[in-house]
Order: sequence, then structure tokens, then C-alpha cells
Amino acid sequence: MRPNRSAWMLVCLLGAVACGRSSESRQVADKFTDLYYVHARVADAIALTTGAAQTRLQSELDAIKGVKPDPASDQPRVTLHLVSESASPTQATYVYNVDPQTAGIGPLVATVGLAAQDGSWRVVTLDEKERKP
Repeated sequence: MRPNRSAWMLVCLLGAVACGRSSESRQVADKFTDLYYVHARVADAIALTTGAAQTRLQSELDAIKGVKPDPASDQPRVTLHLVSESASPTQATYVYNVDPQTAGIGPLVATVGLAAQDGSWRVVTLDEKERKP
């Protein structure tokens, strides 16, 4: 019995769609880095964290509590580039080059560690190192 050609095409199509999408852990890492670095929305980024990462971001948020944003300053200009990734079913690590286009702030390498907890991915660690331009 020969398999139905339509069935094979459906399997190939579903495989292509699945391979084209980022993993759930990658989507969380990308959203976190976008909120934290590109939009400077620390309070929103905290919602994606737990553990050491949450403690760090909460400390940063506490430090700026009550400080009014400078209306003269515009949105931070930052570009992100994923340079490596490693993922298992329960843990993932994504490394990004962070390039701020702001005077006095140099490029960074940000390593974002995630863990699957209670059915969702959370950022558990955030490590930053200066990078030569």
C-alpha cells in the first residue's frame, strides 16, 4: 500500500513550519532582551524572570524608583544580535551582542539563561560582559 501523496505533503509542510519557528525558550529570551535592552522596560522584563535574574532586575527597579524619566531623552537605540544558543528540554542559554548607539555606553555580550518551570520558560540568569567594538 502506497502512502497518500497528500499525507506526505502535509507532513513535509508541518515539518517546514515547525523548523521555521523559534523555540519557546528562544521566544522568551528574545522578548526579554527586547524589553530590557531595546525598550528599557525593566518592570515588564521582570515578568519573564525568576531567581537571580528577578532579584537583579528588582534591585535595578528599586534603585530608579521615584526617578522621573528625562523627557528630553529619546528612546534608547540598541541593536541586538544572537550569536549563540544552546537548548535542552529544561534549560537554555542564549548569547547576544548588545550594541547601544548611545555616547558613553559600550557594546556588551549578554548571556541569558532560561529554565522551564511550571510549564513556561523563565529567565533565571543574566550575565553581561564588556565587548570590544
